[in-house]
Amino acid sequence: TSREVQTRILCISDTHSGRPSAFYSKDKGFRKPLPKADLLIHSGDLTMTGKMVEYEDALSMLIDIDAEVKLVIAGNHDLTLDEDYIRKKKRPVERHPMQLDHLYEEGIAQRAMELWTSPRAKEAGIRYLTEGLHEVQLSNGAQFGVYASPWQPEFRNWAFNYPHHEDRWSQIETKQVGKIDIFITHGPPHMHLDLCASGARAGCVHLMDALRRVRPRLHVFGHIHEAWGAERIKWEDNMRSIPQRIGDSEEVKRRHAVFVDMSSDENRLKPREETLLVNACVVDLKYEAENAGWLIDMDL
Repeated sequence: TSREVQTRILCISDTHSGRPSAFYSKDKGFRKPLPKADLLIHSGDLTMTGKMVEYEDALSMLIDIDAEVKLVIAGNHDLTLDEDYIRKKKRPVERHPMQLDHLYEEGIAQRAMELWTSPRAKEAGIRYLTEGLHEVQLSNGAQFGVYASPWQPEFRNWAFNYPHHEDRWSQIETKQVGKIDIFITHGPPHMHLDLCASGARAGCVHLMDALRRVRPRLHVFGHIHEAWGAERIKWEDNMRSIPQRIGDSEEVKRRHAVFVDMSSDENRLKPREETLLVNACVVDLKYEAENAGWLIDMDL
């Protein structure tokens, strides 16, 4: 874009369909009201297993947030938004028993998609993004390209899974590269904010390669609850991190988010030279809303 505009972006992920009333609390990082923003990004896992009642809760929560445009993708837990998964009658392979009768309801995938693309969602500024490149315009004059994908490497037969050896990201065409300012994926890139409690790295190698090729300004993801945080990558240098600020600091309590300034002169992000990576998981390993969202000022 020729003229860039300072834009405030609120990033959240992995809310797992907690109702706002039950969900927010005074001593947790994720608290009401969430700060006002120009743009909201939710990078998947709206629910636990993609029940319609869970989507309704997630939708209500997103409608309540004060942002002009709200970009939303599915995650591996949003089972019924993966039409192919439902058609093939798949189900997760987990050690604990799960109530999954809803996966076999007639027309469930269609109903799920209809909810997220309904007039009620659209009137609230919600744009449900399927895999691919999307153009976004804001009333502040910002125009930018977003590449979205709910897919992530195979994990216990959940939704939107691909085999670990598959390069799903090679489909990003060379002519699209310069148009992508923001990546929104459910899963993390390899070796960045992807460290599991087990010590394994869950990020995708091929996604990391694509990130290096595209060099977006911002990459928002979730999926790995225990790897919440943000990193600022300089592509030419060795990669450097923003020091992680923990969600219980006074500023986070006041703002109800972790604030990152990428717009003022001394902090301005250098496009195509740097990328801000954000793992915006709200819930922790116990599925409690421990983590604050990320509020980012960035020129777009």
